[in-house]
Amino acid sequence: MSINTNFSDNINNNIINAFAAELLAPIALLKNIHGLRPAMVQAICNVAEEASIYIFDNVKKFGHKDVYANVEYLFFERFFDFVM
Repeated sequence: MSINTNFSDNINNNIINAFAAELLAPIALLKNIHGLRPAMVQAICNVAEEASIYIFDNVKKFGHKDVYANVEYLFFERFFDFVM
């Protein structure tokens, strides 16, 4: 396997992992849970302990970004009747 293929595989794996993390544990929703801890992420999202720590760290790092505020607004707008 060439270096180029390894690089492409790593990029594809990172994209796949990021997609899976957002699907299983959307930051736009988790960021609003007060007192969020990795154990809560693990229980709510049904993920492994290692994944819950990774997700928790991402919520802390990226939860304040405007993109998540926009996603959150769209989510509540479309699913308000189910959420409330």
